[in-house]
Amino acid sequence: MKKHKEYLGALSPKGPDMPAEAKIAYTRWLGMRSRCSNPKDVSYKYYGAKGIKVRFSSRVFIAWWLANITKFKGKRPCVSRINHSKDYTISNIRMESIREN
Repeated sequence: MKKHKEYLGALSPKGPDMPAEAKIAYTRWLGMRSRCSNPKDVSYKYYGAKGIKVRFSSRVFIAWWLANITKFKGKRPCVSRINHSKDYTISNIRMESIREN
């Protein structure tokens, strides 16, 4: 985990030296942000139009992802909200398989 903490403090989320898992996390964060803030996103009507927002930065989410991916036992991890009527916050998200979602 130390390697990941050093990365978070030193590099941009778009940097070429970004670890593969951090790239995956950043892509997932971009998807959440788009669903919640881009009216042209096909899923906006289920998220942003209902007032759902992403309440953490990409760096905070990448740190959360890297901490949780090591504990994840399933295949194809994704992030879901625990309470679907509330925003994306660190306390309201969990990692689960796409099948569970």
